[in-house]
Amino acid sequence: MNISSLPHRAAHIWLASSGSTESLTLYALSKAAFLISAEAVNAHINATKKDIWLNVLPTFHVSGLSIYARAFLLNTRVVDRANDIWRAESFHKWVKDEKATLTSLVPTQVHDLVKLGTPAPKSLRAIFVGGAKLDDDLYLNARSLGFRLLPTYGMTECCSQIATATLESLNKDDIPSLKMLSHVDVKAMNGEYLAISSPALFTAQAKWQNDQVSVLWWPCEWYVTADLGEVQKLEGEKGKIIIPHGRDRDEVKISGELVNLTELRVQLAKIAGTQFALFAQPDARRGFEIIVAFTASACVQASEWINEFNRIVLPVAKIRAAYFVDELPVSELGKIRIGDLKSKIGL
Repeated sequence: MNISSLPHRAAHIWLASSGSTESLTLYALSKAAFLISAEAVNAHINATKKDIWLNVLPTFHVSGLSIYARAFLLNTRVVDRANDIWRAESFHKWVKDEKATLTSLVPTQVHDLVKLGTPAPKSLRAIFVGGAKLDDDLYLNARSLGFRLLPTYGMTECCSQIATATLESLNKDDIPSLKMLSHVDVKAMNGEYLAISSPALFTAQAKWQNDQVSVLWWPCEWYVTADLGEVQKLEGEKGKIIIPHGRDRDEVKISGELVNLTELRVQLAKIAGTQFALFAQPDARRGFEIIVAFTASACVQASEWINEFNRIVLPVAKIRAAYFVDELPVSELGKIRIGDLKSKIGL
């Protein structure tokens, strides 16, 4: 990818959204937009100069970069461990050594902390969790260890968070609602698709595929997402809560990365033809993992095909397991019945 092909805009940065193949979407985000989002997040958690951020997320994603925007506004110290190997044990040490008070994690990392079973460091007063939906049981198990989790709903297109659990939710033991942040307005278009309006929205979108880039400047007030959900007024107080219901595309989040299953099937079809079924199977740690089933006649070449596929796609989208069946169960219209297939292979 030749970055010089992207148009220059003063005080902007191009950031990639999560993706699974060589098809890539980038968003032009302004410095002003980042700081508007950061100011709203800081206010939401009553952040002060005395806080200490621990960053364990990559700064080439909005999740990590937004931490620096929040710290910039308050002149807060950031301890950066994004380039260190992630281990739950290391996380505990980093927090204790630096007396960190704030951090952001993805559900996979929360899973590792729960599996380790060590009580949360006492200095941590709030932990944002985003990138993918946080399982309810995982949330409750982490809370039982003392981790003060604030689940979030956000996206690259809006410089990170859109709705986040409140600090008051930490006084309760139930699953928290996600309160819309002050910089944003959200509505459900036709009662289904979440639409976002905010001065923190992206300025332009660039799609990169087959060494070609197309750029769309965004003049609209509202951005209609592919996310399904509800918007409800808070009872007895100002504000709204957002209830995301997932995406209306064939996509899943794996370790916080958005993976398009349709794109993966297209890539595998170029290599292996059509006698396969590729799907995402729930996984306790990573959210989902990619599984493929071939017809038995493909058993000789399957290993070669998988190696070639895994070389092309991003690490999170690699095939983790392969199964072989005499024939793939299909409907009357020739569509593979994934439910029947899972039963057939014991998933």
